Amino acid sequence: MNKKLVQEVYNNLIDLINEYAPFDCSFIINTNEYKDLNAYFKSFFGENFNYNDIKKLYRNCFLYNSYIIKFNCKKTPKEILDIPEVVKTYYRNNFKFEYNNKVLYLGVEIQDYIKEYTKCNKEELYEVYKSLRRKGYEWIDVSSGNVFKVNNEFKIIDSDYIYPEGQANYINESMLSKQFREQYKKENKKIV
Repeated sequence: MNKKLVQEVYNNLIDLINEYAPFDCSFIINTNEYKDLNAYFKSFFGENFNYNDIKKLYRNCFLYNSYIIKFNCKKTPKEILDIPEVVKTYYRNNFKFEYNNKVLYLGVEIQDYIKEYTKCNKEELYEVYKSLRRKGYEWIDVSSGNVFKVNNEFKIIDSDYIYPEGQANYINESMLSKQFREQYKKENKKIV
């Protein structure tokens, strides 16, 4: 995430969404969902909040002060994970906007920004995976791009594919996750 920031000027929420969306989304301005999200941004970020202060980091991620704002095609509505291995997430919601045969699914997430970090090696990733499994979670999107080492702590920056044990859909499972899942099973059979 420490790639050079692209400075864009966003005057309002619709400018920000249009930067991410596959088509012009001006039609959503009069919806209650848009008004609710806009009001949430202003209440969360404070009365001095200004869209002009948001910077684009890359693709669907934007930076405001010490927070990341992420947009996604559609996030599965689920609880915010409050576990030490996951970067603190403050808001996650899913919206569906429809107008003149156009549909926009918009997942919005706000989380802490990690500025200084190092990437994890495979052994470190497996330790994070095991820690989550011991806490009753399955992580099916293991990737060095999803975990940073910050002050000797591991932080998962993308928690979209962490599920309570037994609820994971393995269709989107990464090769590394599959390998770790098998390794974890073997190790735990030896213990029993």
